[in-house]
Amino acid sequence: MSGFIGVNGTTQNEYDQIISWSIEIANNLQDLRVINGGNMYLAPAAFNLTNSQANDTAAYLNNINVTEYPDLFDYFLGNTYALGYGEVNDPDLGSITKAYDFYKNGANGTNGLGNWAKENNMKVIITEFGIFSGNNQDLVSLKTEATKAMTEFCNDSTVEGVLFFRPLPDVGIQQTEHQLVPGDLDGTLTGLKEVIGACTI
Repeated sequence: MSGFIGVNGTTQNEYDQIISWSIEIANNLQDLRVINGGNMYLAPAAFNLTNSQANDTAAYLNNINVTEYPDLFDYFLGNTYALGYGEVNDPDLGSITKAYDFYKNGANGTNGLGNWAKENNMKVIITEFGIFSGNNQDLVSLKTEATKAMTEFCNDSTVEGVLFFRPLPDVGIQQTEHQLVPGDLDGTLTGLKEVIGACTI
């Protein structure tokens, strides 16, 4: 089996095995769920919603046994980002892949976790949200997209919460192309406040 879900080469059979294990484990933990008087919320996995090469979401939702999930789990978890492409003067500068579209419609335009969650009355927590700017240094547009995505998540009844992700310099993994809000590394968190402020509900 591949080392982890999300790498190229993971087969549908391997996903099916993982789904089978998740159902078996969830069945054994039902007494511990909050809904049954316990103190746990259950979720099957954290999906990489942006990866169309190894599409976690499609592989899970195409498995017939996933129909058992709404009865076994409280949440789905997923990671999604606003992705930027191109150089500043490139004609493709405006090509910014939208974080919310990854969630609602899927990485390849099908099998969207958001659409499935709505159809099956499931709640979702976005466990990673932020920006991969790549070579696109139009940080204003990227920030605008992140703010728009936050508004859309906030207005989506299937989304229970959004957790932000950004490498911090004090842990030695700072990457200028992968940060929560461009310009936020000065410690003021002004950009973060602006994005969160887009959620008015």
